[in-house]
Amino acid sequence: MEIQWWHKEDLVFYYKKGRVTVNIDYEGRVSLPLQDLQNGNVSLTLRDVRKSQKGLYILQDHSKLERCDMRDRRTGAALTRLKSVEGIPPNTEDFSLVVPPAPVFANPGSDIILPAHLSPETSAVSMEIRWSRGAKLIYQYNNGQENTNTEYESRVSLSIRELENGKLALTLRNVQQTDSGDYTCKVFHDGCQQTGLIHLQVRAEDFSLVVPPAPVSAYPESDVILPAHLSPETSAVSMEIKWSRGAELIYQYNNGQENTNTEYESRVSLSIRELEKGKLALTLKNVQQTDSGDYTCKVVHSGFQKKGEVRLQIF
Repeated sequence: MEIQWWHKEDLVFYYKKGRVTVNIDYEGRVSLPLQDLQNGNVSLTLRDVRKSQKGLYILQDHSKLERCDMRDRRTGAALTRLKSVEGIPPNTEDFSLVVPPAPVFANPGSDIILPAHLSPETSAVSMEIRWSRGAKLIYQYNNGQENTNTEYESRVSLSIRELENGKLALTLRNVQQTDSGDYTCKVFHDGCQQTGLIHLQVRAEDFSLVVPPAPVSAYPESDVILPAHLSPETSAVSMEIKWSRGAELIYQYNNGQENTNTEYESRVSLSIRELEKGKLALTLKNVQQTDSGDYTCKVVHSGFQKKGEVRLQIF
């Protein structure tokens, strides 16, 4: 049996009839399972791999070649590639940075992912990664350290765990209309740079606040509902809702917290459960003649404001 392992033009390991010859550059770092050769195991173990030794390795088993037809002689050569050995990242030219060609769309107030990954899958743990918007650096990862622009503190993040899989996606939370624009991802490694551009488009508010055009009527000492809802049906759980009478704030809901004017304590309520369906109706209990007048509902979300007015008449 004669076995040769080659790397480019260099013969790395040579075995013939029990005798072993090893390239001086690989001495003490390569081995073959000699006791398992009879079972067809001719795997080469390469230790302490260096950058210069990454690439294509060719196995030539001449014992097989002698038994092969000349037309099939190429079947005696097995190919393997050292793509990424732990501790030795591949050269930048071996991968590319992939970002979506089409714009990424988001609704105001939502969390959005700006996708980016290395292809083929390559660990980015030892690389430097920068996310920018225009000339402003938003986020930077370098050798295990993270830096975030103070303007984006708690709003942006990158999964360090996913870097091992070459995933560099940036998560941007609670996006606003002002977040629309071009975002650049840059990867630096071994003096080389890869750049990808993503356009984020945050949609304008696509709902309206609906209130009845006619006055709402009620009898004294009864309970009355001042109707208001979002159309199309849109969750209002993450919005701020204010009910006022003139300049006086009666009720406020904001991010799960409720505040009620002390003069209306125990007299007004809003169904938190119904907010998920975009229903913002205010219940006013035990109404009196003095409660007659105009009531305003305001919805504030992502810098936008919707307003509707309901007139209450007490007979």
